[in-house]
Amino acid sequence: MQKNHITDNARRCFLHQATFAWLCLYLPTNITKMSDPKGVIIDVSHFSVDLTVQRLIELLKNKGAKIYTVIDQREELSHAGLQIPPMKFVLFGNPKTGGPVMMANPVAGLDLPLKVLVWADEKNVVRAAYHDPAYLKERYSLSPQLVGMLNLEPLLKAVLKA
Repeated sequence: MQKNHITDNARRCFLHQATFAWLCLYLPTNITKMSDPKGVIIDVSHFSVDLTVQRLIELLKNKGAKIYTVIDQREELSHAGLQIPPMKFVLFGNPKTGGPVMMANPVAGLDLPLKVLVWADEKNVVRAAYHDPAYLKERYSLSPQLVGMLNLEPLLKAVLKA
C-alpha cells in the first residue's frame, strides 16, 4: 500500500511539472499573438487618446476624407457596467480611394471604410492600431497601386509623433 502512495505522489508531481513546463513554453507565444495580431500595425502615440483622435480627424479632413463616426468604446462599455481605459474607434474614408478598391474586389468592403483604434493601456501608454496594407494586399489580391491608396502609415506617423 505504501508503494502505491509513493507512485501516486510521484505521478502527481510529474503532472504538475509537465503542466508548468507546457505553460512556460506555450503561454508566452499565445500572449505575443494576442498583442500583435496578424495584419495590424500598432504604433505608440506621444499624445493622449483624445488629442491623438483630434489630430487624426484634422489631418484626415485636410486630406479630403470623410469622418463617418467616432465611437467612444469606454463610454459604450460603461453602459454595460464595464470599465476600460480610454479607447476610441475612428471610421473614415474617401470614395475616391475606397471605390476603386471595392471595384477590384467587392469583398474588400469588409475592411472599408478604413478605421483606426486608439487606446490607452493600464500604464497610460497610448497606442493606435490600423490595418497593414501588405495584409490587405494579400487578403484581397490587390494591385500595388490600390494598396498604396490604403496605406495609413505615413499619415499615422505624422499624427502620433510630436
